[in-house]
Parts: sequence; C-alpha cells; structure tokens
Amino acid sequence: MDMEVSSKIKSYSIYNIDNNSAQCKKIDISKENNKNLLPFLITVAANTRSSSSSRKCNFKPDSFIKPLIEDIIKGNDIETQCFAIASYLAVTEFSKKTDNSGFASNIKKGSLIITRVQIANEEILIITKIDIEDFFDSKTMALNHGLPVEKGLLKSCLITLENNSFNEPFSLADSNGAISSFWVNNFIGANYIRDNQENTNLAIRSILSVISPINRVSKEDHVELRQNLFSYMNTTKNYVHDDMIEAVIGDYKPVSEKVNTTIIKTKLTALSTNNKFDGNFEIDKTIVKAKGQNNFKLDHDIVLKVNDADVGHVYHKFIDGKPYVLIKTDIGYERFKLLKSTN
Repeated sequence: MDMEVSSKIKSYSIYNIDNNSAQCKKIDISKENNKNLLPFLITVAANTRSSSSSRKCNFKPDSFIKPLIEDIIKGNDIETQCFAIASYLAVTEFSKKTDNSGFASNIKKGSLIITRVQIANEEILIITKIDIEDFFDSKTMALNHGLPVEKGLLKSCLITLENNSFNEPFSLADSNGAISSFWVNNFIGANYIRDNQENTNLAIRSILSVISPINRVSKEDHVELRQNLFSYMNTTKNYVHDDMIEAVIGDYKPVSEKVNTTIIKTKLTALSTNNKFDGNFEIDKTIVKAKGQNNFKLDHDIVLKVNDADVGHVYHKFIDGKPYVLIKTDIGYERFKLLKSTN
C-alpha cells in the first residue's frame, strides 16, 4: 500500500470504542508501525473522499461535536477535543444499545479514527469508524497485509477545510448502504440537505438523461436499459450509486453495435460528482411509480401503457412478413381475435 506522493497526514487519533461500558481508550501506535499506519490512513481518506455512495449534510445548531471539530481545526488542544468526540460516540452507542429499541444488534464493534489529511490541494478532516482488527493485529498493531481496504470501513464523515475553518455541506457514508440514522442524528448531529423525495426525483431524471439518447440509435436497447433502472428502483429500498450502475449496465449485452456500455457506464459514474443528487438515500416509491409509467404509441390509435417500465413480457415479431407486438399474458387474451398465420 503506497502512500500518495501528494498526500500528507497532519494529525490523527485512534480510539477503541467500548459501547458496553460507554468508555473509549486511545490506541497508541508504535513508531515502527507508523510506516504501515500512515499510508493506511491516507488510503482510508482517499476512499472516503472518492466514495460515490455518500450523502450531503449540514450540522444541526445543537450538534455536540460541531464545536469540538471547530477547535480541532483551529489547533486548540486537539487531543482533548478528539478524546471528547470518541467519548461521546461511546456514550451515545451505549445509550442506544440500552434504550430497548432493538437497535443493539446493528451497532458493530469498532474504533474511531479522527484524521486531518492533505490530499493534493484539498485539506480534509475525516471521522471514521472502522473495524480496526480487520486491518491490524490487536496486540502488536502491525498491519495485516492482503486485506481489502473496504472490508472494515463502517461509517465515515468527511469535512473539507479552508483557512482553518470547515465548509458545509459535508459528506456522510456508511458501508451498510443506508446511512444509519444513529450515525447522522445521534452522533454527528446533522440534517440532510436533500430529502428522499428530492433525491429520488433528481436521480431518476439524471440517469434517464444518460439513457434516453440511446433511443436514437437503438430503441430496443433504450427500453431494456430503462427497464433495468426502474426494476432496481422498484426492488431496492436504499439507493446506492454503484449498485445502481451494476443493476442498469452490469453484464448487459446490447442488441445494437452502436450502443457502447463502457461509455454509458462512464457517464453514469460521473453523475456522482456533479452533486445534483446524493449517492445514498432511501428510494421514494411514489416518485418511482409516477416516473416509471411508459406509453408506446402503436398503429390504429392504440397506445400500450406500461406501469413501472416492466416490458419483460412484451415482444415484437414478424409474422407472414408483417410486424406485430406480442404480449405474453395468462389473462385477458381471450378478449381478442386469434391470429392465424401461414407461417
């Protein structure tokens, strides 16, 4: 794991969080293990920074950790402020585990890392909860080589810094897909800048802006990719940007050679950087149902109306040299004339 040349760790603190006793303990890393830890922290920072499955937030006025973060950024007794943040996480996790809400099983054991890092021209503060034993030996704190970097990342908060102050909005991410309400509400103390309805609407509109031009070169591929999108939106509770791309493109084989799935995937990936919608939110099914309807105009003033973009049982076929639309159905077919063909 090589440290990026243009990256530099300015400060870091690591704490073991014991949510059974509401206490935290600082983890001291020996100098000989710093050569493993520092590039590891930069990798964590870089991955959090580039995550496409994050959500933009602003601090609530009564956020407990906001003034602590402000002191850390200004350099005011950094160790004390970091310890206060870690202690607050331990207390809030303990309180949540003992409030009989059934939430206890969802709080995973982990450690809190507070890192200030310079990546290229950007300075950021990252508060990350990780399962540190997935990466380091618990006794020697030596790096366990060969483990995937994403494996133990649990939750994170990324704040960009400028002139010893922080910028809002900032980003939250969660490896579970959906960002835990406990992480955003109880610990960070933040509000999302976009609600689920707005995110769902903006995401569908943006994704369709990438898919719709395909209609000019291949109507069949356009319908299939559109169906893939709405199938994902209908069957998934929480939107995760990378998962959406896999569901829409994945190993899809276009009918037309003019459709380049690599280009489409690149354009869909780029949507996560334009900040028009978040890469992680709960999908609003009402919006999906409204936008999933599709009308297909046919001859003889017939309009085929398809709800939720499900065209999996609709086909076209040439019979006796003439084009037909065929619908596979177990009900309703007896209302129509039987098609007789010579072929």
